[in-house]
Amino acid sequence: MTGRRGFGHRFLTGDGTALHVRATGPEDAPVTLVLAHAWTQDHTEWDPVLPLLPPQARVLRYDHRGHGGSAPARPGTATVAQLADDLAELIAERVPSGRVVLAGHSMGGMTVMALAERHPELVRLRVAGVALIATSCSDMDRLTL
Repeated sequence: MTGRRGFGHRFLTGDGTALHVRATGPEDAPVTLVLAHAWTQDHTEWDPVLPLLPPQARVLRYDHRGHGGSAPARPGTATVAQLADDLAELIAERVPSGRVVLAGHSMGGMTVMALAERHPELVRLRVAGVALIATSCSDMDRLTL
């Protein structure tokens, strides 16, 4: 899949940080599941889940900045707010239409909640469902990664 900000497994955020992305399933699926991993993990954390999903499902997994195959977080950008902005950009570029279901584990869940706070229109218009797994929302946004 090509896009203005990256090709295949690479996606460039607005500040030029390269994120590692993996997509499976048909690009024209009516719903795309976007999976956000936990702190110190990467997209492979979701590998055990993939066989449990229907083969016609489109699934987008990515590595947060500073994790896995993504570029390091530049000073001042290792925040949950920045991860939410990265997720918003990724959805806009790699899932330009259709409904989205978001799943986040731990820090990934915090990222999803921050997405709702920082990009409420995106969530209101596009998100059909959310799964938060072992995550927290109380004062954790004040921590840096």
